[in-house]
Amino acid sequence: VAAAKVTKTKTIGFIGGVETPLIKKFEAGFVQGAKDTDPSVKVLPQYLTQPPNFDGFSKPDLGKAAAQGQLDKKADVIYSAAGLAGSGAIEAASKAGKWNIGVDSDQYQQKGLAAYKESILTSVTKDVEDSVFNLIKSVQDGKPETGEIRYGLDKDGVGLSMSNPAFTKMTDVIAAVDKAKQEIIDG
Repeated sequence: VAAAKVTKTKTIGFIGGVETPLIKKFEAGFVQGAKDTDPSVKVLPQYLTQPPNFDGFSKPDLGKAAAQGQLDKKADVIYSAAGLAGSGAIEAASKAGKWNIGVDSDQYQQKGLAAYKESILTSVTKDVEDSVFNLIKSVQDGKPETGEIRYGLDKDGVGLSMSNPAFTKMTDVIAAVDKAKQEIIDG
Protein backbone atom coordinates (compact mmCIF):
# COMPACT_ATOMS: atom_id res chain seq x y z
CA VAL A 1 0.00 0.00 0.00
CA ALA A 2 2.70 2.48 1.04
CA ALA A 3 4.80 1.79 -2.06
CA ALA A 4 1.84 2.32 -4.39
CA LYS A 5 0.98 5.58 -2.64
CA VAL A 6 4.49 7.09 -2.84
CA THR A 7 5.66 5.95 -6.28
CA LYS A 8 5.94 8.73 -8.83
CA THR A 9 6.85 6.46 -11.74
CA LYS A 10 4.09 3.89 -11.10
CA THR A 11 6.86 1.26 -11.02
CA ILE A 12 7.97 -0.48 -7.84
CA GLY A 13 10.30 -3.39 -7.20
CA PHE A 14 10.30 -6.49 -5.03
CA ILE A 15 13.54 -8.36 -4.39
CA GLY A 16 13.32 -11.79 -2.81
CA GLY A 17 16.54 -13.33 -1.57
CA VAL A 18 15.71 -16.94 -2.42
CA GLU A 19 12.55 -18.12 -4.15
CA THR A 20 11.04 -20.11 -1.29
CA PRO A 21 7.36 -20.46 -0.33
CA LEU A 22 7.82 -18.04 2.59
CA ILE A 23 9.42 -15.31 0.49
CA LYS A 24 6.77 -15.82 -2.20
CA LYS A 25 4.24 -14.85 0.52
CA PHE A 26 6.15 -11.59 1.09
CA GLU A 27 5.93 -10.91 -2.64
CA ALA A 28 2.24 -11.82 -2.81
CA GLY A 29 1.34 -9.43 0.01
CA PHE A 30 3.37 -6.62 -1.55
CA VAL A 31 1.85 -7.12 -5.00
CA GLN A 32 -1.70 -7.43 -3.62
CA GLY A 33 -1.34 -4.28 -1.53
CA ALA A 34 0.04 -2.33 -4.47
CA LYS A 35 -2.60 -3.52 -6.93
CA ASP A 36 -5.47 -2.96 -4.48
CA THR A 37 -4.20 0.57 -3.91
CA ASP A 38 -3.49 1.45 -7.54
CA PRO A 39 -4.10 -1.15 -10.28
CA SER A 40 -1.93 0.85 -12.70
CA VAL A 41 1.22 0.33 -10.61
CA LYS A 42 3.72 -2.05 -12.20
CA VAL A 43 5.54 -4.40 -9.82
CA LEU A 44 8.93 -5.78 -10.84
CA PRO A 45 9.52 -8.99 -8.85
CA GLN A 46 12.97 -10.58 -8.83
CA TYR A 47 14.58 -13.43 -6.91
CA LEU A 48 18.33 -13.52 -6.39
CA THR A 49 18.77 -17.30 -6.21
CA GLN A 50 16.83 -20.56 -6.29
CA PRO A 51 17.13 -23.37 -3.74
CA PRO A 52 19.41 -25.13 -3.00
CA ASN A 53 21.52 -21.98 -3.51
CA PHE A 54 20.78 -19.68 -0.56
CA ASP A 55 23.37 -17.01 -1.43
CA GLY A 56 20.43 -14.69 -2.15
CA PHE A 57 20.10 -14.12 1.58
CA SER A 58 23.76 -13.38 2.25
CA LYS A 59 25.43 -11.51 -0.61
CA PRO A 60 24.81 -7.74 -0.74
CA ASP A 61 26.31 -7.51 -4.24
CA LEU A 62 23.44 -9.63 -5.57
CA GLY A 63 20.87 -7.32 -3.98
CA LYS A 64 22.66 -4.24 -5.26
CA ALA A 65 22.74 -5.55 -8.84
CA ALA A 66 19.07 -6.54 -8.72
CA ALA A 67 18.06 -3.14 -7.37
CA GLN A 68 20.11 -1.39 -10.04
CA GLY A 69 18.28 -3.39 -12.69
CA GLN A 70 14.94 -2.34 -11.22
CA LEU A 71 16.06 1.28 -10.94
CA ASP A 72 17.06 1.16 -14.62
CA LYS A 73 13.45 0.09 -15.34
CA LYS A 74 12.19 3.21 -13.47
CA ALA A 75 11.33 1.61 -10.11
CA ASP A 76 11.35 4.32 -7.46
CA VAL A 77 10.39 2.19 -4.43
CA ILE A 78 12.09 -1.16 -3.73
CA TYR A 79 11.05 -3.67 -1.08
CA SER A 80 13.68 -6.30 -0.32
CA ALA A 81 12.97 -9.51 1.56
CA ALA A 82 16.50 -10.74 1.10
CA GLY A 83 18.34 -10.85 4.41
CA LEU A 84 21.84 -9.39 4.18
CA ALA A 85 21.54 -9.15 0.40
CA GLY A 86 18.83 -6.54 0.99
CA SER A 87 21.47 -4.14 2.31
CA GLY A 88 22.95 -4.00 -1.19
CA ALA A 89 19.53 -3.13 -2.60
CA ILE A 90 19.11 -0.42 0.04
CA GLU A 91 22.49 1.04 -0.90
CA ALA A 92 21.66 1.12 -4.63
CA ALA A 93 18.24 2.71 -4.19
CA SER A 94 19.57 5.21 -1.67
CA LYS A 95 22.38 6.33 -3.97
CA ALA A 96 19.78 6.80 -6.73
CA GLY A 97 17.61 8.94 -4.44
CA LYS A 98 14.78 6.39 -4.38
CA TRP A 99 12.78 4.81 -1.56
CA ASN A 100 13.41 1.49 0.16
CA ILE A 101 11.10 -0.60 2.28
CA GLY A 102 12.97 -2.71 4.80
CA VAL A 103 11.99 -6.07 6.24
CA ASP A 104 11.78 -8.06 9.48
CA SER A 105 13.04 -5.32 11.81
CA ASP A 106 13.16 -1.53 11.62
CA GLN A 107 16.01 -1.13 9.16
CA TYR A 108 15.93 2.66 9.58
CA GLN A 109 17.37 2.01 13.06
CA GLN A 110 20.12 -0.42 11.99
CA LYS A 111 23.59 1.01 12.55
CA GLY A 112 24.99 -0.85 9.53
CA LEU A 113 22.52 1.00 7.28
CA ALA A 114 22.90 4.44 8.90
CA ALA A 115 24.39 5.96 5.73
CA TYR A 116 21.23 5.03 3.82
CA LYS A 117 18.55 5.38 6.48
CA GLU A 118 16.90 8.48 5.01
CA SER A 119 15.92 6.37 1.98
CA ILE A 120 14.27 3.70 4.16
CA LEU A 121 10.66 4.86 4.04
CA THR A 122 9.47 2.17 6.44
CA SER A 123 10.08 -1.49 7.24
CA VAL A 124 7.71 -4.43 7.35
CA THR A 125 8.32 -5.64 10.89
CA LYS A 126 7.61 -8.73 12.95
CA ASP A 127 6.99 -8.19 16.67
CA VAL A 128 8.99 -11.16 17.89
CA GLU A 129 9.51 -9.55 21.30
CA ASP A 130 5.82 -9.72 22.20
CA SER A 131 5.46 -13.38 21.26
CA VAL A 132 8.60 -14.36 23.18
CA PHE A 133 7.48 -12.32 26.19
CA ASN A 134 4.06 -14.00 26.18
CA LEU A 135 5.61 -17.46 25.94
CA ILE A 136 7.99 -16.81 28.84
CA LYS A 137 5.18 -15.29 30.91
CA SER A 138 2.96 -18.32 30.28
CA VAL A 139 5.71 -20.64 31.54
CA GLN A 140 6.38 -18.41 34.53
CA ASP A 141 2.65 -18.38 35.34
CA GLY A 142 2.60 -22.19 35.24
CA LYS A 143 0.36 -22.30 32.14
CA PRO A 144 2.76 -22.84 29.23
CA GLU A 145 1.32 -21.94 25.85
CA THR A 146 1.71 -24.82 23.42
CA GLY A 147 0.89 -25.39 19.80
CA GLU A 148 0.71 -22.79 17.11
CA ILE A 149 -0.08 -19.24 18.18
CA ARG A 150 -0.35 -16.61 15.46
CA TYR A 151 0.42 -12.95 15.89
CA GLY A 152 -1.00 -11.32 12.78
CA LEU A 153 -2.26 -7.85 11.95
CA ASP A 154 -5.05 -8.12 14.50
CA LYS A 155 -2.51 -8.52 17.34
CA ASP A 156 0.10 -6.16 15.83
CA GLY A 157 2.37 -9.15 15.24
CA VAL A 158 3.34 -7.56 11.93
CA GLY A 159 3.24 -3.94 10.90
CA LEU A 160 5.15 -1.00 9.48
CA SER A 161 7.84 0.91 11.34
CA MET A 162 7.34 4.62 11.96
CA SER A 163 10.94 5.71 12.59
CA ASN A 164 11.54 7.77 9.46
CA PRO A 165 10.19 11.29 10.07
CA ALA A 166 9.54 11.66 6.34
CA PHE A 167 7.16 8.69 6.51
CA THR A 168 5.35 9.91 9.63
CA LYS A 169 4.58 13.17 7.80
CA MET A 170 2.83 11.23 5.00
CA THR A 171 -0.52 11.18 6.76
CA ASP A 172 -2.43 10.22 3.59
CA VAL A 173 -0.15 7.20 3.10
CA ILE A 174 -0.47 6.15 6.74
CA ALA A 175 -4.26 6.54 6.55
CA ALA A 176 -4.36 4.30 3.45
CA VAL A 177 -2.19 1.69 5.19
CA ASP A 178 -4.39 1.79 8.30
CA LYS A 179 -7.53 1.43 6.18
CA ALA A 180 -6.10 -1.58 4.33
CA LYS A 181 -4.98 -3.11 7.63
CA GLN A 182 -8.48 -2.83 9.07
CA GLU A 183 -10.04 -4.26 5.91
CA ILE A 184 -7.71 -7.28 6.12
CA ILE A 185 -8.52 -7.79 9.81
CA ASP A 186 -12.24 -7.52 9.08
CA GLY A 187 -11.92 -10.13 6.33
